[in-house]
Amino acid sequence: LDSVVREVLTAWAATQVTEKAMWGSAGHDAANPWIFTREDGQLLHPDRVTKVSSRLLRRHGLESTLHGLRHFWAAALISSGADISAVSKAMGHASIAVTSDIYGSLFDKAQAEMSARGAALIPRGVQVVPEPTL
Repeated sequence: LDSVVREVLTAWAATQVTEKAMWGSAGHDAANPWIFTREDGQLLHPDRVTKVSSRLLRRHGLESTLHGLRHFWAAALISSGADISAVSKAMGHASIAVTSDIYGSLFDKAQAEMSARGAALIPRGVQVVPEPTL
């Protein structure tokens, strides 16, 4: 996660602690590590999180889901030339092979684009005249 997302999550965690404290003994475990909770600390049902996030995405012109955003994030990293082991670790995949199986065609595309960028650095059409030997 980048620094902006970490800051937002840290601020949200502080808000959760404050909200749970206001509930006192009626609240749920204040030490849980979950992001999606009610004010009293009770976990939100995963379907609720999915529905709310889908509604927010549509409101902003994006037809996707949280899972779709996860794939987009991985695909964007891979297409930009990110290291497969770093992407695999960030995705929580059991191995690089899993990441490669899912996104392998993107690695091929990124590799081809990288090769083309490298080739563009080499001047073409320039005739090299060998120096005469004495």
